[in-house]
Amino acid sequence: MAKKLVRSKKDRMFLGVLGGIAEPLNVDPTLVRLIFVVLLVFNPAAMTLLYFLAALVIPEEEREEEKSLSERIEELIGETGERLEDVISGNENYKAVASC
Repeated sequence: MAKKLVRSKKDRMFLGVLGGIAEPLNVDPTLVRLIFVVLLVFNPAAMTLLYFLAALVIPEEEREEEKSLSERIEELIGETGERLEDVISGNENYKAVASC
């Protein structure tokens, strides 16, 4: 049975999009992230837009109830804000996750 494409909860650096893409492909998530960074260097606007669109479209793994698009956007904005605050403040929890 083919694995379903979902945003990863266990292998995530930001929103779980790249970790979620790597799982069904049976590829190391680091490789997917490196490819994304290379593409991001060449076309930052398009890759950023694609990443956030993927975060909206791809459901998070083990979602119990279906949520509306506006609820998913609010969650995405909240999580993005939290992650950015961690990066800006140099939070130790973010550093521990990033070093994995």
